[in-house]
Amino acid sequence: MNCIEVLFSKISDSRGLELFQSNPDFFRTQKEFPVEICRGKVESVCLEDGLSFTHCKCSDIINETRIQTNLIEHQAIMIFHLTHDIGVVETERLKKQIFLNPGDSYILGPDKTVILKLLPGRIANEFSLFANESLLKSILSGKKNGYPEVQHPDFENLSNPQYALSGRTTPKMKLCIQQILHSQLEGPPGRFYIKAKLLELIALRLDQANNQESSSYPYIISEKDLKALETAQRILHDQLKDPPSITELARKSRINPTKLKKLFKRHFGTTPFRYLRSERMEKALHLIREGICNISETAELVGYSSKSSFTKAFTSEYGVQPGIFKRTQSLKVVSD
Repeated sequence: MNCIEVLFSKISDSRGLELFQSNPDFFRTQKEFPVEICRGKVESVCLEDGLSFTHCKCSDIINETRIQTNLIEHQAIMIFHLTHDIGVVETERLKKQIFLNPGDSYILGPDKTVILKLLPGRIANEFSLFANESLLKSILSGKKNGYPEVQHPDFENLSNPQYALSGRTTPKMKLCIQQILHSQLEGPPGRFYIKAKLLELIALRLDQANNQESSSYPYIISEKDLKALETAQRILHDQLKDPPSITELARKSRINPTKLKKLFKRHFGTTPFRYLRSERMEKALHLIREGICNISETAELVGYSSKSSFTKAFTSEYGVQPGIFKRTQSLKVVSD
C-alpha cells in the first residue's frame, strides 16, 4: 500500500501533470518536477510507527502550481519553511491558507491532504513531517513513562482539524533536517537513523511550543502591524553583522518597541534577539559547511567581535564546537 502520493498540477489546469507515489517497501523515493513547473525535486520517506516526511525544493518556478500530498490516514503535520521567500500552505480540513514567512514552522491538526502552492519567481523549500496523532499524544503524556507531561494548553486541541500552532524553525531543527536529507545510510540502519532524527525534530518542535505563549491559529494581527513585523524581520536578516537596537528596529519598522517585541514573539514564535541569533547561526553553519570561510572570518561576517564569543554561541546552538564541525565536514568531503 502506498504511504504517500503527491500530485502536481498548475493552478490554471486542474488536471494532474504528474502522480508521484512513495512506497514503504523502498527507503527513499525521489521525483524531478516537470520542466513546465520548475527546476527541482520532491522526495519522501515512509517509516513504520506512523512516521513519514516529504521534502519539496525547487527554483525557477514558471507557473503557479498546486502540490497536493495525500496520506493514507489522518496524521498530525509539522511544516518547516526553509526559504527566505514567502510560502503558502493549506490542508483539506483547515480550509484556510497559511502564509509562511521565512523560518516559519507550524503544527497542524490531523489531515489526509496537504497543499503547497508554488509561486512564480520564488524559491520553495518545504519539509513536511507526518506523524500519527497517537504517537504525538504518547510523547505529550509523558507521565506514563516517568517523564514530565508537556503542559502547553494548545496541545489539548491537537485533535481539532482547525488546529494550527505557529513557531520558528530554529538552527537546531534546520541542522536535524539537513542530517535527515543528507544521510548516506541505507537499509535497516538508515531507517533507524531517519526515525531517530524525525523523533528528535518532533521533540525540538514540541519543546519550543511548550515554552511559548498560547498562540494557536487563528489570531489577529492588523495588516499594518504585519507589515511592520515583516519589515523588522527583513532588517534583522539583512543586518546580521551590525544589527540595530530594539528601539532603532522599532523606529525603522514604524511600530512601538513594546508592541514590536510582543507581536514579534507572537507571530514568529521567538524574540527579535533570538531570531537574530538564529539567523546568525544558520549563516555561520552554511559558511563553515561549504568551506567558504575559516572560523574567525565566519565570526566576523555574522557579527561577533571575537572568535571565543562566536564559538560559545555556535556550541550552545548546535552542541558542537565550530572547529570540530568544520573538521567533520572536511572528513566527509574526503570520504566522498
